[in-house]
Amino acid sequence: SRILYTEKVACVVPSECVKHCGTEVGCSNYAYPLLVMELMPSGLRGLMLSVMLASLMSSLTSIFNSASTLFTMDLYTKIRKQASEKELLIAGRLFIILLIVISIVWVPLVQVAQNGQLFHYIESISSYLGPPIA
Repeated sequence: SRILYTEKVACVVPSECVKHCGTEVGCSNYAYPLLVMELMPSGLRGLMLSVMLASLMSSLTSIFNSASTLFTMDLYTKIRKQASEKELLIAGRLFIILLIVISIVWVPLVQVAQNGQLFHYIESISSYLGPPIA
């Protein structure tokens, strides 16, 4: 995409990058969407969008489900020792709603803090939380 769209993706001058994509550090976040929108026919664009949304929903569902289970079984049962199954279910669902709200509020903060470089932010968080390989 840097070869095909040199003005939009491969900008070097920070003022040009701000004009095209809104960040001074580069427009690499726009390379893949630009390739999909410009080169693929409309039917494949829709298929690509549905594939990306399905993978996003799958990942978020598993993360929210795991976090809700950890909260409900490890923390909520310590607070309410005699909680019924229905109460645990409601507490888990409310915790998922809280996680969704926190996630939505967190996105603009990440974009401002990292100049739109979301990939670098995700990789830095993963390196802190993940176990070392070597």
